Amino acid sequence: KMVTEAGYEQVGIVRGWNEAAWKYVTQWPREALEQPRFVVSRSNGEVAYCRGWTASLYGRKSMRVAVVLNPWRADQEQGSRDLAIKELTEGKVPTERLRQIRRILGKEVAETARGRRGFTVNEKTLAEKEKGLGRFLLFSTDSAMDADTMFELYFQRDAIEKVFETMKGELSLGPIRYRRTDRLESYATIVYVA
Repeated sequence: KMVTEAGYEQVGIVRGWNEAAWKYVTQWPREALEQPRFVVSRSNGEVAYCRGWTASLYGRKSMRVAVVLNPWRADQEQGSRDLAIKELTEGKVPTERLRQIRRILGKEVAETARGRRGFTVNEKTLAEKEKGLGRFLLFSTDSAMDADTMFELYFQRDAIEKVFETMKGELSLGPIRYRRTDRLESYATIVYVA
């Protein structure tokens, strides 16, 4: 609200899916999203599918939202879930691995078995959760923005954040003390090369 009142538009990702966000994320099956007209590409060549529309979100009646399906990530998440379910149902699992499995599957999927030790898989909840694998939801306060532009802008910001993370972490670069042109160019070159 503060951003739009100041005259700016915002693009972001929806975190902590509420009921409305979950409905938007699972609105279309995978086959309906994986079509050439919805394909987008990241700078690293990774392909995703992005479909946008106008809907209400965060108390605003008209906001642009886009569901993004990353097929590679969906397959990875599916594989890790399948492995976790296999380990859970086949027998004895060490306590630490059991915690990891419950984190992967969620407590509502890996339920405590009644009357005996161990866990059972809630198939109904699992099927519902699998609808959201590899998906995330983007939003924009600019009602004229299309899904492709939202995707591109969000991942441009992501690339910038990763550069700063590298700068502060691996490179341990401090702030520039003197803002001379040659120092700024040197600093930018080091960051770019890294």
